[in-house]
Amino acid sequence: MLNKYDINDSIPYSFKYSSRDSNILDIVSDIWSNLEMDKTKKVSLKKECLLATLINLRIGWLTCNYIRYNRSYNHYSKYPYRYKHEYYTNDIRCNIISGIESLGLVDQSVGFKNPTDGFATLTKMKATDKLVSLLQTVTNTMIIDVPPPELVVLKERGSGGIKINYRETDKTKQIRSNLCKYNALRQTGKFALTSVGDVELKPKHTEFLSRFALSDDCSREISLSNPYIYRLFSGGFDKGGRYYNGIESKMSKDFRTRLMINDFPTVERDFSCMHINMLYNQRGQKLTTDAYSKLSKNDPQLRSIYKLVGLISINAGSLASALKALRLELVKTKLNVALPDLTDVTLTKLFDKWCNAHKKISDAFFTDAGIRLQYLDSLIAEKVLKHFTDKGVIVLVVHDSFIVQDKYGSELDDIMCKEYKKLFKFNIKIN
Repeated sequence: MLNKYDINDSIPYSFKYSSRDSNILDIVSDIWSNLEMDKTKKVSLKKECLLATLINLRIGWLTCNYIRYNRSYNHYSKYPYRYKHEYYTNDIRCNIISGIESLGLVDQSVGFKNPTDGFATLTKMKATDKLVSLLQTVTNTMIIDVPPPELVVLKERGSGGIKINYRETDKTKQIRSNLCKYNALRQTGKFALTSVGDVELKPKHTEFLSRFALSDDCSREISLSNPYIYRLFSGGFDKGGRYYNGIESKMSKDFRTRLMINDFPTVERDFSCMHINMLYNQRGQKLTTDAYSKLSKNDPQLRSIYKLVGLISINAGSLASALKALRLELVKTKLNVALPDLTDVTLTKLFDKWCNAHKKISDAFFTDAGIRLQYLDSLIAEKVLKHFTDKGVIVLVVHDSFIVQDKYGSELDDIMCKEYKKLFKFNIKIN
């Protein structure tokens, strides 16, 4: 198959990949023997970096994505130590990549920074046909996921989400302890998809299978890889805090309905209009009707549009940024066909109607309220996960929804409602 790359399609270099499979290690040894670099110091780290780089390039090839990474020396010197893999240095990673480029195994598009306006792009790389031929025998079953150096991640709010250091507290220690127990339980589990052959395979499906499937036959049960979960806070430990990196958050809804945990079918539950309910409840009010039905008038396309309008109004910091975000999402989801145009006038009318329909909470719109609400839903998720982890039952999490073996569905409903009411003093509908 001829893979077609677009320089605008890229995924970040990931440090979570490694292998102990002799097939991959032999490839690493052969390439290592031909590299022209210092082979007297930090040899094991350099080989581990080479291994991770080859796996990244293979994933990029399978998904038709460039792999982006930073070549700036300042980036590595200022990178917080708690998040660093041992080979995450300019000398090791950049020299490894330059070395395999000199062997004709990598094509690169070098990044740059405009000193005038600060605009910058990262360097992007992809495997050449020569490297692809070397990696043809490599399969996902040969690749292992390694835990990140830090499970509790704090990023700056804005500024591209740069990771920042933080002081250890009882709170961060408890969060990490809970994550360690949760990850340990997940690592004992078996995750698989069944009846995938019944699904119309779209690009998003094939990309997911390329990255996580441990077999190629879609007509049979497909075992999945099992990455480690971390929590991501944004700008402080009272903002964000959601769970990331699980297969459940990377697969489509129609795949999640086919997900098996330890050979048992699963059910997914989520909170109805969670952040909208939160905003009403914080003001001592209850959302008494569906948040979108009056506005959409039973038109499914219009309902989808107002779901975007509501989500963006809660998460945007200003009307101007909300207009930009809505325009991009409408084009991405192809919902723009339901509107006369995408001018500010047309889109502002949508936001005006939304604000008028929810006057009691409109003071929270365009104030970046979403990141604070995410922290609250992450507290509920933490309680749900702890409840089941303490019982030795695996439950997966996609922000404000949860997936569990179907025999625990009723128990999941109960604990979700219980923890929500503890925090907000109101009941909420579970879908």
